[in-house]
Amino acid sequence: MYDDDGNYTIRTGAIYRVDDLRIRELAEIGYARRDLEKAHQLIEACAQDDLDAVHPLLEESLCTAAVIMYAKPFGRNNARTIFKPDQLLKKLLKDEVLDVHEYVKRCRDWMIAHDDGLGETKSIGIYLPPSPPRSTLDMGLHFAGRRVVALGQDVARRLDPHFAQVRDLVRAHEDSRRQEIAAELLRSRFASMQVQGLATEERLEVDIETVIALRAAPSRLKRPE
Repeated sequence: MYDDDGNYTIRTGAIYRVDDLRIRELAEIGYARRDLEKAHQLIEACAQDDLDAVHPLLEESLCTAAVIMYAKPFGRNNARTIFKPDQLLKKLLKDEVLDVHEYVKRCRDWMIAHDDGLGETKSIGIYLPPSPPRSTLDMGLHFAGRRVVALGQDVARRLDPHFAQVRDLVRAHEDSRRQEIAAELLRSRFASMQVQGLATEERLEVDIETVIALRAAPSRLKRPE
């Protein structure tokens, strides 16, 4: 940013790629805020009446997406290592609000992402006739257990203000950190920041070939932010 004589070296106003932990932190807060904004939009839609009249899978899809998007910033994420939103919530929210937060995360883990049996019948059995079975036709081997496919509109309506509260908390934290980081950059004359060149728009590819290649050789391709 400045040469050895203290002269400012940027000559063209533009967006530049930089290497700086403070900017990375702010970006990670923004990623979390973006996820929570989407989660609130989804849970708001899930709380609407007569979703099944539009499509029988709509409520299930909205509920699943809302829970996943809400929990995303709070799970383990190798691409986000600086901002810890769980720590922010524990510092600012009351216990009863944290209980709702934990409930949503457990719904994501135990009902949607993993097979822990939450919202699903796990008991197994077979039909046996009153007399010794003489063929396979005398037995019933059908295990279609009951399963909750959505949290329901009542739960969605209760979660709506919680999702909005957490979204607003992270949004306010983002605004606060942006001001603090900008002031620190000016005070320090951008000390420790490394400019890497002009920022360019990257195509975000999710086709099969690109994703498989990324998994096979991650160093050759950039993961989308």
